[in-house]
Amino acid sequence: MRCSVHGFLRPIRCCVPAVALLLVPLACDAPTPPEPGTVLQVAISIPSPTLRPGRSMLASAAALGVNGDVLNVPVLWTSLTPTLLAVGSNGELLGLRPGTAVLRATAGAVSSQVEIALVNPAAEIIELVTDTMRLSVPGGPTAVAARALDAGRGELVGALLSWSIEDTRIATVDTAGFVTPRAVGTATLVVSIDGISARRPIRVGATVTATSPHIDSISVATIVPGVPFTLFGQRFAATVSGNEVLVDGLAATVTAVVAGRVTAVLPSGAKVCLPTRQVQAQLRTTGGIGAAPVRLRIAPQRTLAVGEAALLTSADAVSCVELTEGEGRYLVTVQNGGRALGAGTITVGLDAVTGGDGPTSLLAAGSLRSGGPAAAAGQGWDAHAWVLDGARRAAAAAPPPTALPQAEIQLPAVNGVVPIRVPDLEAPNPCTGFTPIGARLVWGGERIAVLEDTLSQRDGAPTMAGKMDAELVALGQEADAVLFPLAQRFGNPLVMDSRLDANGRIVLVVTPRMNSLLGGAVLGAVATCDFFTRAQFAASNVGEIIYLQAATSTATGFGEGTRQRWAWEIRGTVAHELKHVSSYAERIVRGQPLEEPWLDEAMARHAEELFLQVRTGTGPDAGYAAMACELGALRGSAGCDGTPRAMLPHFEGLWDFFGDPVTHSPLGPSDAGDRSFYGSAWALTRWAMDHAPVDAATFARDLTRSGDLGVANLEARAGRSWDEMLGRWSLAMLTETRGTALPAPATLSMPSWNLADVFAGLCTASGSCAGGSGRFAEPDPLRPLTLGAGDVRVTIGNLMPGGFAALELMPEVPRATRLLRLTGAGGAISASTRLAILRIE
Repeated sequence: MRCSVHGFLRPIRCCVPAVALLLVPLACDAPTPPEPGTVLQVAISIPSPTLRPGRSMLASAAALGVNGDVLNVPVLWTSLTPTLLAVGSNGELLGLRPGTAVLRATAGAVSSQVEIALVNPAAEIIELVTDTMRLSVPGGPTAVAARALDAGRGELVGALLSWSIEDTRIATVDTAGFVTPRAVGTATLVVSIDGISARRPIRVGATVTATSPHIDSISVATIVPGVPFTLFGQRFAATVSGNEVLVDGLAATVTAVVAGRVTAVLPSGAKVCLPTRQVQAQLRTTGGIGAAPVRLRIAPQRTLAVGEAALLTSADAVSCVELTEGEGRYLVTVQNGGRALGAGTITVGLDAVTGGDGPTSLLAAGSLRSGGPAAAAGQGWDAHAWVLDGARRAAAAAPPPTALPQAEIQLPAVNGVVPIRVPDLEAPNPCTGFTPIGARLVWGGERIAVLEDTLSQRDGAPTMAGKMDAELVALGQEADAVLFPLAQRFGNPLVMDSRLDANGRIVLVVTPRMNSLLGGAVLGAVATCDFFTRAQFAASNVGEIIYLQAATSTATGFGEGTRQRWAWEIRGTVAHELKHVSSYAERIVRGQPLEEPWLDEAMARHAEELFLQVRTGTGPDAGYAAMACELGALRGSAGCDGTPRAMLPHFEGLWDFFGDPVTHSPLGPSDAGDRSFYGSAWALTRWAMDHAPVDAATFARDLTRSGDLGVANLEARAGRSWDEMLGRWSLAMLTETRGTALPAPATLSMPSWNLADVFAGLCTASGSCAGGSGRFAEPDPLRPLTLGAGDVRVTIGNLMPGGFAALELMPEVPRATRLLRLTGAGGAISASTRLAILRIE
């Protein structure tokens, strides 16, 4: 008995016993070779594995026999996906729509198949046959004629268009593009594909019959929610329930019917944001539909005089506001009012719509990134803040000493050596590991002592030990006479001294071991573990210590590592770190939590600012001239010898923030490489001090000693809510960087600094204005996105807490209004969305 098992290449003969015995194996005969002319394989050939829908190509196939011989056997073609691909009897293929098609070729009893990707290029144009679609109610679905085109205006056959209508109270559209009218009025049809879209107005009118009601007049010129209005006319229904009234598709409540009169009212609190414009009031009865024009005002309106500002902070207020003076020019900021970075980013959609009698289709769409220059490349991640944060975490839960422990550091006479523990500042917990060093006393002043690491060789090269005495003495003298008194404005740096080493001094430890810390990114640091005993933290020196980098080169000039460069950088660093000593000591001694890093760093930057003021006598409205010698010293400019770096880091950080204030924040770094908050946090606190009810010294002292933290601390000192500060500060940054005076309240300025003059000076002095690039390449780093005439839509994505988007509304046509409509990522607006508006013209 024979049976055949059909495989891909050949049949196989096998033996089947008459009686099946599981234990007795049976042998099979040798397979019988195929007969000549038998088709063993079908080989399909196509010009390309992809085909554009609407295009064709010719496929071929060969029937193969023994040894791959081509047989003269007809081939039958079949499309297994006939909705995607059509195939002719000769193998001609026609793409029908995008997808993955399957083509089969059969010769004799053998078949093969191949997949073909049907792919359109990206759409560049959406073509709609009509400019305006006109429909009538009552009415059924009507197809929209639209097609997608490529860059060469070739049609994308089978392209799947996406359909939507922005005013679904007037009309709706299904996934196939059939529009159904719902009410008399104007809607906007949106057709989208591949990230592009086209918009067209849909005008819906009423079909008039002999039985349709007719509206002769309306009792009011403008319908307002909550205010009754009366329709006068003919063929109205005799009962309240027999009359349905819509205004621009919004349902009104009919309250009374008298012969020829229907009184109705639009409910208050409708969650719809529309510009004031002429619409259609519609009355429906069983006899038909009648309509008449009327103006509708539904959005909350604001009238701002030139120089007047509005701060909107509730979800209802920011979601919809109409500016009555549409022909004015306005500066606008949209802010994320989150009080900490952990509150998360938000996405805001903003529509700016002109009030008028035409449709409100939005003609432009885009995503907002600040119009200013891109932020400069990061200088590496923020090593200084990382080091201090590790020290903060380590000391957060430790109780401070209550009495003088055994002093770990006994300051020797000048040139005497004392053992110091340099904390492992690169570790997540810098207070457990340390490097012991011997440090020589170079200067012992009234409140400052300067120690130098005695290490003479490092990484195979000699150090500067013993070669910097003149510079170290000068540093100690300036720190004693100038920097320590400045630190006292924030609190008493030695308030814990009686519980620590009781030597009455802040100790500056200059060591080359700091130079290699985190790639050399940390000029100076304070470790909070030094304010505790060694029983609590092994790395503690039980005293007020500042660790500083050392010079590394005996060369002259301002090259990397020279003594002149070191002196230029390190003096402002000491001012900065002394402020940290004051705030740590004042809070630790009171058992208070340490300040949030962004605010602590902002005030440390203020300490550097005070250093500049003392050295130069800088007063209010300081411009570039106040800090010109910071760059001049590097270039050897006359009269700038010995000028330290003080304010340059502030404006470097602020420039970077202005490059994209949407995705950066004064409340901390947006990513590992972001240092912009050093500038923006300083600018925010500087602005708050400028407008606080107390003087700057009281502000700084109370901020340091308060038990409050972060935003709450700033609010208490400034006497303003966070919402108000963020709104006014964001507008102030816009007015300050314009370069020309703008009419604005005093609180929308920064009296201490003329930012426009500073950035213009930095642009010129750095040489960037002469066609350069990078930081300070332009004199106006904060440039708002301009929204010109017409209706526009902007998407503001990844808006950081404390960040803001900056826009400028250009003048519209006379007597027009300007509607601002804000939405969230899913439609509902985030509770932290804030809006500030200043009229400048």
